[in-house]
Amino acid sequence: MIPGARAAQISLKKLAGDSGLPLDLLAVSIAVGVAAGYAGVLHHFLTDYIQNTLLGATGDALDVLSGVSWWWKIVIPALGGMIVAPITYRWVQETRGTGTPEVMRAVIAEGGRIRGRVAIAKLVASSITVGTGGSVGREGPIIQIGAAIGSKLSQLFKWSSENTIS
Repeated sequence: MIPGARAAQISLKKLAGDSGLPLDLLAVSIAVGVAAGYAGVLHHFLTDYIQNTLLGATGDALDVLSGVSWWWKIVIPALGGMIVAPITYRWVQETRGTGTPEVMRAVIAEGGRIRGRVAIAKLVASSITVGTGGSVGREGPIIQIGAAIGSKLSQLFKWSSENTIS
């Protein structure tokens, strides 16, 4: 057994008992939080990598774009849009939009079910969009990525919509 694993198991059982949550739901909730956190960090690094590769600098897109010629300010966001369009309009249509409304729609209309590939497609599409100066924030996509991870795990455990939405 991994050192400390027994203590962690006892602590999880105590926390689950105190909160009234099933132990498996609590453990998966923690795993989703950790995975969504790592996905957020990956999103940040991927965005910075794209900005640095295309523009030679990282940071706020407006500050970075202020140092390039006027025609490059048109070409880079257009190039990003041309790369992202097939992802959002052909392959994974759930990645359209900012992220938060799409998660709310999935909770209301789909019982919290989100396809697993939404997480990967949203990570790539929003990183390209932000990295090329497109008009989207970082928070909404991370919300949708975390929700897709949680939904996929709930599908693997064959949980009901009630537990998925929890």
